Amino acid sequence: MTETFLELHAMDKELLFEAFTHAPLGMVVLGINGKIVKTNSSFCHFTGYSNEEIVHFGLKCVFYEEDYLTIDSNYRKLVAGEVDAFHLEKRFVHKNGEVIWGSISAHKVSTSQADYIIGQVVDITARKQMEPEMDRLKSQLESLIDHHLDPILIFNEEGILTKANTKFEVDFGWNLQELLGVKMRDVRFLADEEEEKLKEKVLRGDCVEGYETTVKKKNGIVKDVMITSFPIKDHQGIKNGIAVSFRDITDRKQAEELMIQSEKLSIAGQLSAAIAHEIRNPITAIKGFLKLLQNSNEKQLYYEIVESEIARIELILSELLSLAKPQKNNFKETDLRLILKQCISLLDAEANMKSVQVDLKHESHLPIIHCDENQIKQVFINFMKNSFDAMPDGGFLHIEMENCMLTSGITIRFKDTGCGIPKEILSKIGQPFYTTKETGTGLGFMVSKNIIEGHSGTVHISSEVNVGTTIEIVLPCFSNIQ
Repeated sequence: MTETFLELHAMDKELLFEAFTHAPLGMVVLGINGKIVKTNSSFCHFTGYSNEEIVHFGLKCVFYEEDYLTIDSNYRKLVAGEVDAFHLEKRFVHKNGEVIWGSISAHKVSTSQADYIIGQVVDITARKQMEPEMDRLKSQLESLIDHHLDPILIFNEEGILTKANTKFEVDFGWNLQELLGVKMRDVRFLADEEEEKLKEKVLRGDCVEGYETTVKKKNGIVKDVMITSFPIKDHQGIKNGIAVSFRDITDRKQAEELMIQSEKLSIAGQLSAAIAHEIRNPITAIKGFLKLLQNSNEKQLYYEIVESEIARIELILSELLSLAKPQKNNFKETDLRLILKQCISLLDAEANMKSVQVDLKHESHLPIIHCDENQIKQVFINFMKNSFDAMPDGGFLHIEMENCMLTSGITIRFKDTGCGIPKEILSKIGQPFYTTKETGTGLGFMVSKNIIEGHSGTVHISSEVNVGTTIEIVLPCFSNIQ
């Protein structure tokens, strides 16, 4: 038993010696009297001296003279038990006279025979040589951030705020001292239903580009912004921070809202003739039945007819008013089938006047869409009217609704049998003030496209001359960050 133990002990010593000799880290073993016991090949390669030379001359020969006193002081504290270990970055002098840098770690080891100091060193010369350039780049980056025209916040890898530029302080009202140390999760700029998903995405280190939302300033004023966020990485590609910028798009949003309202009024004006015709019919019927009521015993029947005609007028007027009056964004869960049926009902008179037959087909199970009902209604009416205008001699407008598996949303297609659009014109559709209509503004399609994109959706138009045009809309269930 004793012989076997001794064999294992000898083997362990041999393995440890091999591991020490060929370790990629420079290693040196010293006695507590400061004399070198052994160095490994990596340490010798690092300094340029052989093991015998280092043992003979001592470590003083390999340390930069000004740094040796610090090393010796820490060594004495380690021997005396005042510290358990130390870590320093100091200069060495290679045998060829070149000054090199090493990251030094040392700790005390006690064995049954004696106490030793084990030192390790890693060559950090390349990193130290890069530090002036890195400091220069850091200074340039800080200057760029400080003088950037957009408000910028910088967080560390844990999501704690470390910097805010001057533009942020001016635009939002908070100064840097109020913000330092604040966690990103505690920053209450965004609406409650949006902020958590956005923050999770940012903290994961994902890039966020052009996310539009509203934020509150310190004084409570709400402003429209476009948020962009990206991870900050060190020279090794490791994330060590997060940058978040806020671009003020309030003016752009106001301009878009004015454009939308202008287009609404344009649509309302175009609808006026059909609306007047549609209202005149029930009014004529009401007047006729009122005369009949004077000399009839079937009053109940006439009352029901009059009531249904009045309800028809109310429906038309309410749909027209909801389209025309300015409204703030009001996103809520909506059944698009109901919206389309309302739009078809509103445009029924115009369709009859232009001999256009409208049919709606949809799958039995469609998801509920998170959208602004009034804006989506405006888009549907605009596309339906465009189809009517493309069929002056009558035709068919087929509206299809189906599940979109890619977005977990809905695909809506408006397919007409109109004159179609030539390829050279199709590429220009959507440009402001470009129109093929004598009385058109060219804003309708652009406004509709902006509304759909504001719902994180897409619009695609395809057409063939003398065959017809298809407009395809894809709307996801939710328009906020996933």
